[in-house]
Amino acid sequence: AVIAIGLAIALALAAVGMRSHAHVPGGLEGQMAPRLSLPVITPTPKPKPVLYPVPGTHARPILLHFWGPSCAPCLAELPVIDKLFLAGSDGDAGWEVVTVTAEDTSDVREFVNREQTSFPILQDADGAAHEAWRVSSLPTSYVIRRDGVIHRELNGKQTEASLTEALKGADLAAPATRT
Repeated sequence: AVIAIGLAIALALAAVGMRSHAHVPGGLEGQMAPRLSLPVITPTPKPKPVLYPVPGTHARPILLHFWGPSCAPCLAELPVIDKLFLAGSDGDAGWEVVTVTAEDTSDVREFVNREQTSFPILQDADGAAHEAWRVSSLPTSYVIRRDGVIHRELNGKQTEASLTEALKGADLAAPATRT
């Protein structure tokens, strides 16, 4: 019986691990993205508020990534997020990357200084953005089309290939028709 229970636990953990790279449809896909009005805490030394996303003002899809420096899967995924940001910032890749954290600003700045990340980080001090976006676990990423509609929700640690595929798919997706 003990062996059977152990085997069942191992199989369950393997299934969860396989799911971490998978697309998990969320309740927001196909809907207009909730607005973010949050301060940018890095790379700028002084927080400045930004409104993101603003439909119709972005020439490229957006990867909106919720994470935290105390989240182990988030830290393992950050080199991919940084690489996608750098690829998108040179204009050739065709996307934007913005990240959001609810963790303490000084902890985030300390992490960024130590790890030399380059992507912008928005501060969700009161957790309202996490709630509006229905973030229940970290990391969680959303791919937003140029028209402001959420194309994909990806929960758990992602690979560069899964995020790139979702971003490219958002660029090819037909814009939502407005009635």
